[in-house]
Formats: sequence, structure tokens, C-alpha cells
Amino acid sequence: MKVPLLLRMPITLKEWLTKDAKERGLTLTGLILSILNEYRDQMKGANHGSKN
Repeated sequence: MKVPLLLRMPITLKEWLTKDAKERGLTLTGLILSILNEYRDQMKGANHGSKN
């Protein structure tokens, strides 16, 4: 299930992310989801063995 999420960011950040997304062949939403999933995976690895 997907839920809507509104992000407010400086225009310069949006422009930079949009440019990066296009270079990778992604949409802005796809890039943001990719970044968030990578962060989640890193946090899982950092917390490996903990009860969290």
C-alpha cells in the first residue's frame, strides 16, 4: 500500500535532485524512494544484532 507524502524543500535542492534523477533515468519520486531505501538498509546494517 502506498500513501501520499508531501515534502517541502528549497528550490535549489529540488533542482539538484531532479537533475540527478534524470541523469540516473529516474523520476524525482523514484530517486527519493531509492535514497530512503538505501538509508533504511544502512540503518538495519548498523543496528545488526540490536533489539530495535
